[in-house]
Amino acid sequence: MSEAVSYLFDNIDNPLAGIVLYKPQKSTVHLVDLIKSQGCDVCAVINGNVSEEEKFLLELAAVKLIIHDENVGLAVALNDIISYFLESENTHLFLFDQDSLPSPDFVFYMLEKFNKLEADVSNIACLVPSIQDSKIGVIPHKYLQRNKTTLQTAMTSGCLFSKASFNAVGSMDDSLFIDGIDHEWCFRAQSLGMKIYLCEEAILYHSLGDISVMLGASRKQMHKNPIRHYYIVRNSFYLARKKYIPWRWRLIEMLKTCRRAFAYPLMGKSFKLSLKMVFLGIMHGLMRRTGKLNKYPH
Repeated sequence: MSEAVSYLFDNIDNPLAGIVLYKPQKSTVHLVDLIKSQGCDVCAVINGNVSEEEKFLLELAAVKLIIHDENVGLAVALNDIISYFLESENTHLFLFDQDSLPSPDFVFYMLEKFNKLEADVSNIACLVPSIQDSKIGVIPHKYLQRNKTTLQTAMTSGCLFSKASFNAVGSMDDSLFIDGIDHEWCFRAQSLGMKIYLCEEAILYHSLGDISVMLGASRKQMHKNPIRHYYIVRNSFYLARKKYIPWRWRLIEMLKTCRRAFAYPLMGKSFKLSLKMVFLGIMHGLMRRTGKLNKYPH
């Protein structure tokens, strides 16, 4: 047992790691082994499309499995994990995407920082690690506040929560299905007086988007899947109507949506389908239509 893991047990932390699986790669089992070696129990939600061999390997690794025969959406899957966590004896919850990889002693650094913060403040929504993308390297937190210790919003993967976090803020908004879920939860938390804190020592290796493109002096990550284009555009309209989300962020998101409407068809897998998904996303966004787009299999 490593010194870091020994520290966790000595301090009676009992962390749970939750992973949502959708068409997972073989590296998923490696992710599970890595998380478990750092002292975490693991709960995985299978969101359809997992082979019997992969299920067997996960069961062999003593992972708690929650299985859906179809894609019920990232938000529903995350809420399955959150519900399991709230009913468990685990003290903290890490949420990971299946293509994320925590650095050595990631859990140690995150729990150490969380416990130190908890001794001084009572408004922790979640703790966020540093992010390093496999394509472009370390990604600066663009939503970092002026105090350099808290963020306006952050992606879910790698974040650390306590039961108090969800008791105060609630679960994820499953009407979004996918995309924008993390931003909505973070802004809702802040509207209730909670804060998102940063742990710079912990690094999460994560692949953001399918490709990266240069826009002016900065490089942006982008998804090529036309179905994702639909949800990103539609949910931008959904979030723009939320009064607890800062008006400046809503304005910027709408400007980004205008840029995406041109970029997605040009850079996506299929020009025609991406164009159709963008217009459908705009139309459904204006109509306030949410949930899963059942007309197209995914």
